[in-house]
Amino acid sequence: MNQDIYFPIRSNINFFVQQANQPSLVSKIKLSIIMYDNLIFDDGAYQFLCSTNGAFDMNIPPDKLQNLSFPDVPAEPGTNFHINAIQKPTGQSFNLIPKSTNGNNYVAFASFRKLINKLGIQNEDFIRFEWRELNESGKRYLDKLIKSSASYKNFIEGNVFFQDYILKNFHYSSILAEDFNTPMMIDSLHNKLLTHIMSKLVNIFDVRLEVLNRVRDLLQFELPDFSLMTMNDVLELRRDTCFIAFRNKLLDINNYLTKNKVDQFDLSKIESLFMNELIKEIREIAPSSEKLLLDGFLGTVGLLVPGASPMLTGIGLARDIEELREFNKSWIAFIIKNKK
Repeated sequence: MNQDIYFPIRSNINFFVQQANQPSLVSKIKLSIIMYDNLIFDDGAYQFLCSTNGAFDMNIPPDKLQNLSFPDVPAEPGTNFHINAIQKPTGQSFNLIPKSTNGNNYVAFASFRKLINKLGIQNEDFIRFEWRELNESGKRYLDKLIKSSASYKNFIEGNVFFQDYILKNFHYSSILAEDFNTPMMIDSLHNKLLTHIMSKLVNIFDVRLEVLNRVRDLLQFELPDFSLMTMNDVLELRRDTCFIAFRNKLLDINNYLTKNKVDQFDLSKIESLFMNELIKEIREIAPSSEKLLLDGFLGTVGLLVPGASPMLTGIGLARDIEELREFNKSWIAFIIKNKK
């Protein structure tokens, strides 16, 4: 498994239903920038329409987007759509999906290109756009996955048409993620589905963002909310030596959690695993009552760790300048330098 993350367009449509859903996607992109090597986005666009009378979707290749009027994400969810079609032999128009009378419609036109340009990261070397479709073998595999998990669509909120499409798109995205050899980022429409399906059919191999969030909540230092940083600060953090060391430590925890079978997977272990690593690191850099001085971004600070004994805390003199230099490259230095 590589260190990339895949954003499938079919399984992120909820971020494009209305503008209020966009900040959550931006937050996920920022966190992914600092926690993954590369971000892979589906190129082109995907349109999905659903009502109580039926559903329709369309995958739009990148080269076709130039000929379309590219819509902005609407301020409010779209409503009251209908779809007409034309009979080829006669050329006569007919109503394929009538307008819903109850207003219970779902309308999404999703494309990552415009958002990535707006964020100003379209030229970063870690941003990749890919256009891939399933071949015949992939389509047969998709049908097999859908049939084997048909009962799980009941965990998707919506009418039967909506459930069918969301389940199909979930498996479609997972096949492409497998092809990319990456984990995938999906929207909130899949929360209940993923909770129930992952213990049976989905191999969980990456929870690094969950590890990051839980460690941040655990630390009394209150690390900043990385998702609220400006994009320039996120890009700077991505290159920071201390943060890279900190990220690698979180990846060690991620790998430990996910190396076992799914039925042994337990996110509650994050806190104890991290604290064990933290205390072990402290003992290595301060094995006696000697204190360690750190010249951080916020000035001179001492080593203060929740739960540590007094001999391991406080401000003192660095044992020597070389040791201080090495410590400033360590993952624990990132925590202390960036405390609020």
